[in-house]
Amino acid sequence: MGTRSRIAIEKDGKVKSMYCHWDGYLEYNGKMLFDYYNSEEKAEALVNNGYASSLRETIEEINSDRVHQDPPEEYDSIVQMLYQEDPLFAEYIYLWKDGEWWVSYSKSTKVQDCYLSERVYFHSNFYPLASELEKLPEDLEVVG
Repeated sequence: MGTRSRIAIEKDGKVKSMYCHWDGYLEYNGKMLFDYYNSEEKAEALVNNGYASSLRETIEEINSDRVHQDPPEEYDSIVQMLYQEDPLFAEYIYLWKDGEWWVSYSKSTKVQDCYLSERVYFHSNFYPLASELEKLPEDLEVVG
């Protein structure tokens, strides 16, 4: 089962995003984005490339194991993207904004007196990716 993520870039108020099927968690996709796609040019090239089964150090490596081609999706705002992204489908959303990566997590909360379900699923606020990566153990080895 994949840990799905959406990787996006905000530019001039508009948002463009791509889907990534595998390894969406901080320890892999978070580190890959921070280590290999940590500039606006690289982030934009990655998102413009569209669907990825899994992130790799280069776009060429990503394309070498591509299962299918899905172009990036475009939105008028971050809010529009979040309204359309099911938090059960993308456990992580990575966003390049204001010169750095940000991350949002899929979360849930229990709701009382709820007809359809006791749980409501949503995406958290966006947090600076660098700060979130600092919370990981130092001896963490990226496997992938």
